[in-house]
Amino acid sequence: MNPARILIVDDELAVVQGCSRFLTKAGHVVDTALTPVEAVRRIEEADQEYDVLILDLKLAGDPEEGLLKKLRKLQPDTAVVIIIGPATVAAAFETLEAGSHQHLPKPFTNDDLTAALDRALSNRTILLQAKQAREDENLIDLDELIWLGPGMQKTARMVSRVAPTGSSVLIIGAPGTGKMSLAQAIHRASPRRLHPLIIFNTRLNRERPISEQLFGYVIKEARRDKYIPGKIEETGGGTLYLSEIVDLSIVDQARLLDAMRKRQYMPIRGKETRLLSCRILFGTAYDLKEQMRKTALSEDFYNSLVVFPIYLPSLAERSELIPVLSYRFLRRYAQQYHKPVTRLDENLLMRLLSRQWKNNIRELAQCIDRMVSVCEGDTLELTHYQQVMGDRLAFGWSGLPPSTSEELKAVKKRLRRAVVVEVEKSFLKEALRRSGGNITLAAREVGMQRRNFQTMMRRYGIRGE
Repeated sequence: MNPARILIVDDELAVVQGCSRFLTKAGHVVDTALTPVEAVRRIEEADQEYDVLILDLKLAGDPEEGLLKKLRKLQPDTAVVIIIGPATVAAAFETLEAGSHQHLPKPFTNDDLTAALDRALSNRTILLQAKQAREDENLIDLDELIWLGPGMQKTARMVSRVAPTGSSVLIIGAPGTGKMSLAQAIHRASPRRLHPLIIFNTRLNRERPISEQLFGYVIKEARRDKYIPGKIEETGGGTLYLSEIVDLSIVDQARLLDAMRKRQYMPIRGKETRLLSCRILFGTAYDLKEQMRKTALSEDFYNSLVVFPIYLPSLAERSELIPVLSYRFLRRYAQQYHKPVTRLDENLLMRLLSRQWKNNIRELAQCIDRMVSVCEGDTLELTHYQQVMGDRLAFGWSGLPPSTSEELKAVKKRLRRAVVVEVEKSFLKEALRRSGGNITLAAREVGMQRRNFQTMMRRYGIRGE
């Protein structure tokens, strides 16, 4: 854990002193306060913003007018950890917003404190990235390849090495990870960038055999042969990208391999060879060694492609980029639909981070697209997500045991968030059931203000009377 600036606010001296000693020993810069007045003074006098505020729920006050509200106005980017005593669990529903604060039930251990602080700092980083993305005026002009994080940095280094050459490249990545965007990046960084980039989708283009579409073909017409050019000739000195190589027949593979080796090819049913001037990039979403056993993928063709493979990480492997990607798509679709939408609610952002995106960036883009299309205000909220994606919660775990400690942490984090959401929904539904659907009565019986009870209902799309 990196050193952080922390303010601890609790009216129990023993709690303040114990947390302060432990966190200071861990290398953090720690300030403390025993009262709301002292806490406000500490923040007003601070020379820079605190990274984390650790606050006892008893001192948080009313959600609209209390201490927590004041502190968030003074330092809006500070992450918050709420200490919850046994007697204040019910009140926690009124003060805590799902996903925006971390909670720390009493009694807690040093390990519990460390885990809560770690989660709070992680959320702070995410929200700061989102804020920066929201303020980046040039965000919409960029493609979906954000070269941040260790996985994408490694990919960027490989692109910089191979782009200036004429080598064929195999782009490996799950559906929706941006293989086509990576092919475009390679083309733009190459000497061929002034020539065409042709995208050939091997699954959509089935009106004629793939070989004819790639190499062209000759037909007899009124006593003479007529040549129909293929994608290779159309590309000229540019770049041709084939979207999925497992769709190529053994004959297609043999023709492509022979053409790449000789740098010339013959149109189907033709008699004269033609120069192969273009560069060919290949994409796949499959484990090609496995495909060699299952399909007609030839070993020669496979060996020629794996000379320079580039792997694109899944969205789960670069989840820290979800805020930036989300704002990128938000800008794009807000302009497309002429909507005034400019920001993502924190709770929605946490839900986007916890979801397991089966189709990666493509699915995230589709989700933002649909939410913007139904949004009437300036902010996308959790209710918009539920409206377009349904109310089923993606727990983000396949049931298979995690293979690394990092994967274990990620699964546990997603499960914790999922459990909190399910508990809150059950809490609301049970209160409404007991009150016969009367929102005012339900809020009164559980000890919440009516407006806060309704806010939670809207968050999960739950209706009363």
